[in-house]
Amino acid sequence: MSFISSSYDEGETIIPAVSETEHKLVQDLYDKVKGTKYMKVIDFIKYGNTFRLYLGSDDCNDYWGDDWNDAPYEHNAGQVYKRYIQGYVEFAFPLKYDVCEACYGHFNSPFSKEDMKNRKVPCLTISTEPEIKIYFGDNIDEISKQITELGGFKILEMRGDTEWNG
Repeated sequence: MSFISSSYDEGETIIPAVSETEHKLVQDLYDKVKGTKYMKVIDFIKYGNTFRLYLGSDDCNDYWGDDWNDAPYEHNAGQVYKRYIQGYVEFAFPLKYDVCEACYGHFNSPFSKEDMKNRKVPCLTISTEPEIKIYFGDNIDEISKQITELGGFKILEMRGDTEWNG
């Protein structure tokens, strides 16, 4: 597994690349994102143990999506509006980990995406020891540091633009 940085200094983020050939692509995208304001989680999509975190600028607090104030979010809420998306990162985890949404264990959860935005509930929980909880508003560098400690995960894609595939 290659890393973006060959050395690790306190405060520096190391992000494993998928392969050596993708190292430059990941480095270029990371350089595009690093040091800018669009670094916080503003929404997510989850499929099995794979998920995409949508990123917005740190100073944007009015991000929103359709029916974000309706519970249960899993049956009502749409994705964050495109105008707020500054990039995204996708992760995949080995099957030995459970990656759970806030609605896990509920037929109709009592949560809305507004609850997630207000940090009342994490959008994702990963069953590591200790658990990793991802909240809306979390800094992507901090999330990457926590996840890097696990090893075995992959960055499937990291974009610093507003391309919309969802």
